[in-house]
Amino acid sequence: MLYSLNKRLQSLMPILTPLSIVVGVMFQDIGGRLLFLVPWLFAFMTFASSLNMNVKDVRNFSKYPGSILFSIAFLHIIMPVLAYFISTVIFDNHLLTIGFVISVAIPTGVTSVIWVSMTRGNLPLCLSIILIDTLLSPLIMPALLHIVVGETVNINTSSLIFDLLWMIVLPSAAGILLND
Repeated sequence: MLYSLNKRLQSLMPILTPLSIVVGVMFQDIGGRLLFLVPWLFAFMTFASSLNMNVKDVRNFSKYPGSILFSIAFLHIIMPVLAYFISTVIFDNHLLTIGFVISVAIPTGVTSVIWVSMTRGNLPLCLSIILIDTLLSPLIMPALLHIVVGETVNINTSSLIFDLLWMIVLPSAAGILLND
């Protein structure tokens, strides 16, 4: 049942994504009240996407180290540097620059799993990158903010780690174990 629901939602994703943005902007007051559902929905999407994997697929950590390292470097070095320079040139507003750098440097997450699943990409590799990125994000984000903002930014890293583990790691592990 979960698999067929996931497949149906994946086929509708090109329509649902822009429609969800429009509906979210138009009805932001109602959406704000439903914000508590977001972690549950992300956890469900990760779980449903990882149902196609098994324990053997987890070997991607050692199978594709170059791809994983390149992805992490691209996400947390190249993209933030590009965002910094482009937003500085276009907007000349320090707060917008900070916002753009943060928006490209946040951990790659469940949305990556959704798109990789929809395009029939290498889901085990995607989950490997996400898991490593999730574990590194409490270190990378404060460091990046310190570089861009010039001040130390306090982030509740234990809460961040717990939330990311709850939304990504545990649902992935549950889906893999259930598949096996």
